[in-house]
Amino acid sequence: MYREPSIGQLALLGGFLVGLNAVHAVAEHLAYAGLTAQIALGFLVGSPLAGALEPAWEATLAVLGELGLLWLLFLGGLDVDAVQLLPNLGLATAAGVTGVALPVALSVLVLHAALGFPLLDAATAGAALGSTSLGTTLVALSGALGVERAEGDADPMRSRVATVLVSAALIDDVIALILLAVVRSLGSGGDTGRVDAWTAVGRPLAASAGLTLAAVLFASRVVRPALTRSLAWRKFLRAARSPEAQARRHAWVHAGLAVGCIALAGLLAAAADALGASRLLGAFLAGLAVRLATPDEVVGTVLDPAGAAKETIGAVHARVLVPVFFASMGFAIPIRDMFAPTIVWQGLVYSLVMAAAKAVVGPLVVYAVDGPWQALRANRSKHATGNERGRFGAAAILGLGLVARGEIGLVIAELAVSSGAMGQDAFLVSVWAILVCTAVGPLVLAAVARRTWPRVSGGPWGMPGGGSGGGAVAVPAMSQAGLATVSADEAATRWGTPNIEKETITRLLYNIGSQREVQWYLNHFSSVDSQKFAVIKVGGAIISDHLDSLASSVTFLNQVGLHPILLHGAGPQLNHLLEEAGVEPNYIDGIRVTDHKTLTIARSVFARENLKLADALEARGTRARPINGGVFTADYLDQDKYGLVGKIVHVNKGPIASAIAAGALPVLTSLAETPDGQVLNVNADVAASELARVIEPLKIVYLNEKGGLVHGGTGKMMDVINLDEDYDALMREPWVKYGTRLKLREIHDLLMHLPRTSSVSIISPEHLQKELFTHSGAGTLLRRGHRLYRHSALKDLDLDRFRALLAAHDPEIAAGRTSVVQYLASLAADTSAPIQVYGDDGYDVAAVVRPAASDADMAVVDKLVFSNTGLLNNVTDGVWAKLAADHPRIQWTIPHDDPNKAWHFDRCEGSVSVDAGRRVLLFCGAATPDQVKRAVEQYQHRAASTAAAAAAAAAAAGSSAAGSGSFGAPAGQKRGYATRAGGPTYRVGLVGARGFTGQELIGILDRHPRLALARTLSRSKELTGTRIAAYTRGDVRYEALTPADVAQVTDVDAWVLALPNGASAPWVEAIRTAAAPNVKGHPVMVDLSADYRFDTTGAWAYGLVQTNRAKLVGHKCISNPGCYATGMQLALHPLAQLQALAGPASVFGVSGYSGAGTTPSPKNDVRNLLHHSVLGYALAGHIHEREASRHTAPVQFSPHVGPFFRGIHLTIHAPLAKGNALWTAASVLDAYTRAYANEPLVEVSAEVPSVAAVRGRHGVAVGGFQVATDEKTGAQRVVMVAAIDNLRKGAATQAVQNMNLALGMHDLEGIDVAGDVVAVDGPSSGSA
Repeated sequence: MYREPSIGQLALLGGFLVGLNAVHAVAEHLAYAGLTAQIALGFLVGSPLAGALEPAWEATLAVLGELGLLWLLFLGGLDVDAVQLLPNLGLATAAGVTGVALPVALSVLVLHAALGFPLLDAATAGAALGSTSLGTTLVALSGALGVERAEGDADPMRSRVATVLVSAALIDDVIALILLAVVRSLGSGGDTGRVDAWTAVGRPLAASAGLTLAAVLFASRVVRPALTRSLAWRKFLRAARSPEAQARRHAWVHAGLAVGCIALAGLLAAAADALGASRLLGAFLAGLAVRLATPDEVVGTVLDPAGAAKETIGAVHARVLVPVFFASMGFAIPIRDMFAPTIVWQGLVYSLVMAAAKAVVGPLVVYAVDGPWQALRANRSKHATGNERGRFGAAAILGLGLVARGEIGLVIAELAVSSGAMGQDAFLVSVWAILVCTAVGPLVLAAVARRTWPRVSGGPWGMPGGGSGGGAVAVPAMSQAGLATVSADEAATRWGTPNIEKETITRLLYNIGSQREVQWYLNHFSSVDSQKFAVIKVGGAIISDHLDSLASSVTFLNQVGLHPILLHGAGPQLNHLLEEAGVEPNYIDGIRVTDHKTLTIARSVFARENLKLADALEARGTRARPINGGVFTADYLDQDKYGLVGKIVHVNKGPIASAIAAGALPVLTSLAETPDGQVLNVNADVAASELARVIEPLKIVYLNEKGGLVHGGTGKMMDVINLDEDYDALMREPWVKYGTRLKLREIHDLLMHLPRTSSVSIISPEHLQKELFTHSGAGTLLRRGHRLYRHSALKDLDLDRFRALLAAHDPEIAAGRTSVVQYLASLAADTSAPIQVYGDDGYDVAAVVRPAASDADMAVVDKLVFSNTGLLNNVTDGVWAKLAADHPRIQWTIPHDDPNKAWHFDRCEGSVSVDAGRRVLLFCGAATPDQVKRAVEQYQHRAASTAAAAAAAAAAAGSSAAGSGSFGAPAGQKRGYATRAGGPTYRVGLVGARGFTGQELIGILDRHPRLALARTLSRSKELTGTRIAAYTRGDVRYEALTPADVAQVTDVDAWVLALPNGASAPWVEAIRTAAAPNVKGHPVMVDLSADYRFDTTGAWAYGLVQTNRAKLVGHKCISNPGCYATGMQLALHPLAQLQALAGPASVFGVSGYSGAGTTPSPKNDVRNLLHHSVLGYALAGHIHEREASRHTAPVQFSPHVGPFFRGIHLTIHAPLAKGNALWTAASVLDAYTRAYANEPLVEVSAEVPSVAAVRGRHGVAVGGFQVATDEKTGAQRVVMVAAIDNLRKGAATQAVQNMNLALGMHDLEGIDVAGDVVAVDGPSSGSA
């Protein structure tokens, strides 16, 4: 019978719920103790004290709280990161077992041995306190780690410390359930104390293990693959086209998924309970199963069950169920009986002991990773690194996170009392401990997390990939059939799901251009209405042959918030159908003559291709609206001549604006209608031109299969066409006819109508991003152009406009280091050489050039300055082309950190670092080292004159498009010379000079302009006093010094330690106490062994120059990478940076026997090798495998020694991650070419590199790229070869690069990249 509750009852219950949320908010704000406040309110209002709530209400609220706990555990399972969990499962198990064993042992020691409680009481109380509630832990941890989380930060619950803690709490929970069963059996045993071992221990353990295994395997091995292969969800994502219909379907889907999640959680909880396991474990496994069964492509979409569950149930769960759960814990606390004096002091003592028993688990687990004493010393030191202090924080978070016992402890304790397994006093003491630990634990945890989380998050116990400490585990996502857990952002990046983050895609754009230019174009394109961004005309052949590439490129644009208008043709498709229908295509002046039959077929083809393109975009999560008419109104062009062909007279922007307003990309055909409804055919180029006239977009792009306009005479791609200068001549070319002639005429007429700054690009789909977001662009650029000038005197310039350009865009003048007046005065005063000024009539670009004084000299660019408009519209390129044609041998200087470095390096043929590394001298027309030397001398001669130096400095700083943060020539060019003017000579000491690497290093130092060999130490005492024959710059002899002797040496600036692994430590300690003549503090150290390659203190930098250059500058302690590791990492680095690796790379390596050192062994016995061919060794776990996996990407490496002296050959198989488009050999080659464009020591080639080609040289060669695709799964792998000289780039050359950077020089100082090639023959025996 229904009874209407009274107002008082409603007020009390409503007030209690509001109060639970209010005290939580206040306590969380003041002390991050919301959980504790809710427990306190429970025993204050409930039966333990006030008794304001009726017993029936408390029972009902307890049931609701249990539901909240079950759902809390379900959400905890959803948030488990399998990539983090699997490699840390051992640690979690150790933490869980230790976290139970210690409290039980200490409980027996304190309660039984010290306080006199019965042994069974003490053991049962320890069992209650050994448990850790998973639900309580999740709430406490999420609250603590959420303290310092800013919007957009990664979820701290995915960190390694959180994964281990939650997993340990889960294991504690399972053990606690077994203990609970034991307690129940002890109580039921009565006086006999007989316990059924299977019921007490075996059944809960077997049920928990079996249920866990079944849920994980069924979800990951059965459900996930089935869903991945299914097309149903893909069709759903693109089925609804109207926003209203899609919103309705999404609401139904969300509701259905949420109900399914609730049902699954209930079913598994009930199953677990029936089998003898914990229903809490069942709820957790339900969430984990949903997580594992969800395909990567669904994550972040409307079909993601995790999102649906959280969104649908989230508010009720957070505001009602969870607060009631913690309040119900308060209901169970016998607060009135707990304040007897004896109980109080025993309870507090026991609380401290039990808190310590759990807190100590953290340090035990964390410090077991890298060694307790090393980490402890680092934390005691005031110089402790962030990673070491991060370990301390992780240990504290892990230990304190286990302190709060939660409801499990109370359940075990209350069951033990009711069953007779525990006395009342022991129960009250244990309740004290449970209450204090659960109340205080989260408080202390939040306080510690608040102080330590910034360090923890960046260390080995923080976010995946966030630290470089020894304990970090980098595990790639597994296959789709396995336990892959890819984040929503990552999945979106790979497969284009609708909820992808704009910032993620923007960062990917930085791979094709500098951050500065990408951001500039994004801001530029976002500054206008959405429909004014771009008109993209798509050729019919693109849809038929390159649809995937087109859809991926357009989706990329849409994901950064841009809305291009697509207009497509269908010429090839129409021709094919006309041929089948027996209709011969007929063209006049490049225009298709269209009769009724042709038009009927054309309408069908356009409709089909229009839907095909729209569906391809929808399949990638990009909303597209096919528009097959209603945009173009036309009259007959010439009905008698062309038939049903239209001339567009009006463009209706309404359908386009409507599509963009609805968040969809408009996809248009070129069909038009007359005012009375007759459909007319319009050439797609013509339609695109008319559309662009009306829209006036920032970019106009024509996509064709050739990727540009090919010159019919030369067969070469045309880079730029300046219509003002080139159009008439181009139209007279015999190859310009039919469609090409029509296209050029339409583009010309269009650009004559638009502002002069407008341009049209003809490119391929895969180069769309490069064209839109980089200054260099792609394909063929057509523009009206600008009239360019060349004047020989300042008086010929419009000086007012020239001054305005300098004042607005010259950084040197803007910074106040000089003025326009001073600069012009210096030009007028310097009569030693004439000047030439190049520029455009719009004064967007100006270049001041001093012609060469003699045939031996170069022309000098005194100043190059331009506006953003000049750069954007390629006026700068035109001016540069004009001056470069007049002066093929030319040099100019730029600031080393100039923001527009790419532009200059695209136009130089080489570069030299000058002015102590502050500037870079760039040049064209110097083909030999002697010519480069002459160019440097010319620069130095000019700088010697005060007036000339001022002019040169102004030119270098004033270039607004200059500089390079890299030190090589651009793509396709390799610098052959590197030097530096001025600076001190640094003295180098070499420990281990007799070895192969030591001898190689001596040879490089002999030719280095600023490094001089000062000391050479050898372990071979018989060499003491012997002169170093290979060093010709001074009388340097072998010495036999000890580390103690080295500590007293004061004439060495840098020491190189060429010692075996494990031998460097005493030398390092000695050098730390030594002094240096030209270096502040102790000398620089470069260690060639593996001793410090895995350093976690932060004292040592890892010396792989190409990937770590910025960190190496000025660093005093550098660990030189291994030879194999260098080759592997440089081969894998571009793919690792692109996040394109799907798992560990397999590497087969063969090294010359010099890699085995000079100490005789089977690996360097030449006669043995020649007789027995190739010798494998350390086929698993090689130290270079661990090194490359730590610093770049996971590898599986098997090394071998071959019958040759020097060089390494690496064959690499690397699995590729799935992306928007399939990888090809060409796309891999392009990615590597871009990645290493400015790295002269890395040669990228389509050909397979050989050891013979790199032996005796300073660099590494990577090439021979092949991509294999599995026909069944679609999985791809790239195969490549890397070749490196193990004694040069693998050791000595890299050591010199590291010394250069540590001492403030350019890394290629003294390294003649092209000319310095040594003999490749080695000694005749391994004893040499």
